[in-house]
Amino acid sequence: DRIASVEVAQLQAQGYFSGGWNTTTGAPAPGKAKIGIFTYDLPGFNHAVDQVLVPALARLGFKPDPGDIVRAPYPQNAADVSGAASAASSAVLKFRSSGVTHTLVFEEDGVLSLLFGNNADSQGYRPRHGINSQNGTQALVDSGAYPRGQLAGAVGIGWFPGIDVTPAENSDDGPYSNDTRRRCIALYKAAGVTYSNANAAAIALGTCTQFWWLREVMSKVTVFNRDGVLAAAHRSGPFESASGQFVLRIDANHHDGVGAVRHLAYKPECGCMRYTSGNIAVD
Repeated sequence: DRIASVEVAQLQAQGYFSGGWNTTTGAPAPGKAKIGIFTYDLPGFNHAVDQVLVPALARLGFKPDPGDIVRAPYPQNAADVSGAASAASSAVLKFRSSGVTHTLVFEEDGVLSLLFGNNADSQGYRPRHGINSQNGTQALVDSGAYPRGQLAGAVGIGWFPGIDVTPAENSDDGPYSNDTRRRCIALYKAAGVTYSNANAAAIALGTCTQFWWLREVMSKVTVFNRDGVLAAAHRSGPFESASGQFVLRIDANHHDGVGAVRHLAYKPECGCMRYTSGNIAVD
């Protein structure tokens, strides 16, 4: 729900909805944006889309047609991916036929983005994408699995440098590093652990963050049961992430941790995604 609300507001701030888009050339065009949504058919995603994302778009005058909201089955294993792939192909066909110019692939792990992007590119369909960190756009591009032809005009929000920007722009001594990250790296090096790619590095750094935060919370527990642990977690406040998230906090009203995002946009000069703003606090 929070991602849906913040994404729409910040897409508006970046001019994403201003004007039409030529879905053949992947370039601005006269007209009005027409929105399509491709998402998972899961209770959490259905609630976020139906109760938050669509109403937020409607308030701006861009409510999607019901037929332009396509929901994919959630793959539980590799064999299930075919169902999501079929849904991605159907979404591309539906969006093309109904004149959708701007697409929001609202997901959690990059799978729907990968399937939709490749289906769209193979059909010569290049809409303007609105994204967030959970699309994993730059990580997919770095892997060679995502077509760069889909990137023109892409903007959105990001909070996770490990997958939002290139490894070259997220080095261990770069602008998104900190003392916690350096301590985590030193721990892995001492144990002889290395990462094979940026995605593996992001997971490794996230593991440090999770366990060190848990250690901090458990040190504050006075009653060892569910409510006691929750109460300690709610008192933990902001904490530094080895993964580079800009602001992390846990309290009674925020269990996901993300306290700030940045604008994220495709830059043709580098063929990559880059942050284009400073921290934007999110409630």
